[in-house]
Amino acid sequence: MVFNAVRDYFAGPPVLPPGKIKLPKHFPLVPVGCEKHSDLLFTCIGSQATERLRDMEKGDPDKVANYMKDGTDIASDDDPLEPCRQLVANYNRCLERNIYRRNNERLLESYRVHEEYRYQKK
Repeated sequence: MVFNAVRDYFAGPPVLPPGKIKLPKHFPLVPVGCEKHSDLLFTCIGSQATERLRDMEKGDPDKVANYMKDGTDIASDDDPLEPCRQLVANYNRCLERNIYRRNNERLLESYRVHEEYRYQKK
């Protein structure tokens, strides 16, 4: 714990590379130790990012469809996750450090669902 604080002091705050914001591979897991970062990120996505996406839908629905597919042709100012950039970086750093710890092993386990409880194809 102290080691991470010292490492953070010298490394500085986490920064995402410029361009489109991508959510981490294990999103939306909440590992033990990342509750604060997860709550802040989920609140930002639920409020600010959702509002920006709805505004994009009102303006140009095709733009939203392209963003949902690959997001390559959208300006960084128009990216709905742009207000959450720093929160995504903090969540990503915390997730990288804590997801493989012993008390978070159950988060990565896959569960098999019995055939009788699966959705039936029509």
